[in-house]
Amino acid sequence: MAIATRNRWGGLALLLGVLIFIGSRFRDHVDPTDRFLAVFMVVAFVGWFAGLLALRARYRPRVGLLGSAGLMLTLVGVGLLTLGHVTSFLLELGGPWFMPIVAGTLALTLGALLFGVAAVGGGVLPRWRALPLLIGLVGLAWMLFASDSRPVEGNPEAFLVMRTAFGATWLPLALVLMTDRGGDVDATDGRGPRLEQGARRP
Repeated sequence: MAIATRNRWGGLALLLGVLIFIGSRFRDHVDPTDRFLAVFMVVAFVGWFAGLLALRARYRPRVGLLGSAGLMLTLVGVGLLTLGHVTSFLLELGGPWFMPIVAGTLALTLGALLFGVAAVGGGVLPRWRALPLLIGLVGLAWMLFASDSRPVEGNPEAFLVMRTAFGATWLPLALVLMTDRGGDVDATDGRGPRLEQGARRP
């Protein structure tokens, strides 16, 4: 598969997965059962996972060990989130079966942070190079300041707002991947294809 085609479909999968994730915050308006919500979320995370696979295939060669570890962590995170929603909501298992959701959120956030640090330092993305770092920082703020165990306990709206903000920061990254045609990004400015020494721009 051509790089541009893989990027386009991967970006689309990531976009749809994140949109479903964001849309799930409005579930109270349609009052779905836990099983319905679980199926809804599993579809979202499958799309998210497929998008991350394309993202990793595209940018892993440029980000070094730190960025590669970050991209792998994002995949692990989404995998754990999928498992957690299946066990906790679809199969209605309680107790420790909720832990994959907690661990998955943490892994997804830390992975985005690591990838973000590498992306900023290396000019990895064709544009918006600080975007993965922003994603990780928003996820970190969500976990630190708007989780059920933090000072906003008893305020589920704060949790949902931060959760939605975390999802929304992934949308432009999906667009970046969708529109990446496969040229090497200049590590000095991140603005476009790198030219060979002595070559002239058209």
